[in-house]
Amino acid sequence: MVWEKRQDKVELLVELGDPFRPTTERILEVCPQFRILVMGKTGVGKSSLINKVFGITDALVSHRNPGEADIDREFTSKKNPQLVLHDSRGFEPGEDDNFQIVRDFIKRRAGEPEIKKMLHAIWLCIQTSSLGGRVLETGIENFLRLKENGELGNVPIVVVFTKYDQNVTAARMSMNRERKGSTLEEARRIADNTLRQDFFLPFERVVGRNMPYLAVSIKPNYDDTLHDLVRITFENVKGYIADAGIVTGISQRINAQVKIRTSIEVGKRGHWKKLTSNSRSSMTLKRFLDIIHQDVVTVWNMEDENQLLFSPQFINIMLNTMDESEGPLDKNNSTREVTIRGAVKAIAGILSGPVGPIILIIRLLASNWVHDSFHKTPTNLRRLMIYIVNLTIVMQNLFWIQNILAIMPREVTVPIKRRFIKLAVNLYIKASDRRALLNEIDLHTTGLKSYLQSVSESKHNETVNKVIDLINNSTITDRDALAEQVGLKFNESWEREEDEPWDLPAENVYISQRSS
Repeated sequence: MVWEKRQDKVELLVELGDPFRPTTERILEVCPQFRILVMGKTGVGKSSLINKVFGITDALVSHRNPGEADIDREFTSKKNPQLVLHDSRGFEPGEDDNFQIVRDFIKRRAGEPEIKKMLHAIWLCIQTSSLGGRVLETGIENFLRLKENGELGNVPIVVVFTKYDQNVTAARMSMNRERKGSTLEEARRIADNTLRQDFFLPFERVVGRNMPYLAVSIKPNYDDTLHDLVRITFENVKGYIADAGIVTGISQRINAQVKIRTSIEVGKRGHWKKLTSNSRSSMTLKRFLDIIHQDVVTVWNMEDENQLLFSPQFINIMLNTMDESEGPLDKNNSTREVTIRGAVKAIAGILSGPVGPIILIIRLLASNWVHDSFHKTPTNLRRLMIYIVNLTIVMQNLFWIQNILAIMPREVTVPIKRRFIKLAVNLYIKASDRRALLNEIDLHTTGLKSYLQSVSESKHNETVNKVIDLINNSTITDRDALAEQVGLKFNESWEREEDEPWDLPAENVYISQRSS
């Protein structure tokens, strides 16, 4: 197959890249943006869906008459440079020209020689509350049959039934007429059963069971539907084009689990391969950690207009989290220990309270070990594992801080601030299960002392799997996060107040600025 040859070439380019460069940098050279076609009639909710999933406020889709939209036009946003959007109106009765335009566009993009110019996914949006007697309109039905017959190539299509909340509201109103006090969960179960029987089963009979579909809503309390949309899209694109799948995970800004899966995929394809390398390298341990840092931060793709997450100060803070001694939180914040999964509740409490300075106790690392050439030792392996896990969990905390603020009634998009970074780090440092996590790393690296004198693929895989398990066991699930967000009040001072400095003592010298 032509595709297999193209994919082999891409994998070869990535593998033969400069080993001193981050893996994300090399992947983004091949595929800098997730390219998606969003189809659907005006009013179906395409713009708001794109804004919500990709964390932007300026998604532009066509509101012109059928057939007038320029499907080749690329819509981009400065707030999320990893996304490029194409738009097409729905298929109105008798709109054969528009049907042909869409079909030709998809086939033409499938033939592009470069991954960055190919179409990576299609969202076909249909409003559930507007469903009539027919399961699907004739134009949509014919389009989906083209896909089933293989005429549109292998590009993944996800059918997205929008405004699911309206179905739930209708179910709840019906239930309340019969009895009082129906819950949202009960109403959702009724709405799901109704949609399943009256629409989804007939839909499967028309287009088959291989076409992924789901009902979504951008309203509060329905974020789980958007998480599912992102997960399904990510998995399908990854199976179609591996590199585009990674960029799909980078571009979305709503599903933390997909961020973590993407970060793990990048690590496994890149510098995690050197975790147990037995050869001395000209690369210093500091450079190795810098590359890991850039890969992880790039995957999370947060709105960071001042590049604070790539700054020497933040890298120095993360290096200091590897120090086993810990200082207390500032008196303005809670000093009680929390679990890593309890971080969202702690974040919510602090964000809804008065703003006070957040102090990080940052010590000067007396050793120059970060400037030594990388060599396989239990100590260095421990440092690498701790840095990967620490940074991933801190980025997860920061992700939820940004998302908690973004779900407020005014849908404010809040860029990263130093205050948020310090809060995310503090919440991790004071987590009661952090010590247990570090103990697991100690036990693992101690048990590998004899192995580190030889090469063993199985032991390397054991180390990689240990890192993955530690990360996965420390994640904050989407449903946990949603539960903790209930009732959170927006504190405008977090948006309005001038950001605070890093607050490092003057005598400290940043590790990244020290000579070896």
